[in-house]
Amino acid sequence: MLNPFFLALPANAAWRDKLLVLAQS
Repeated sequence: MLNPFFLALPANAAWRDKLLVLAQS
């Protein structure tokens, strides 16, 4: 379950991209 703070991040898409890159590394 994602935290409300995480959902409220304006760079939500950017964070998701970072997580995807880290997962692929």
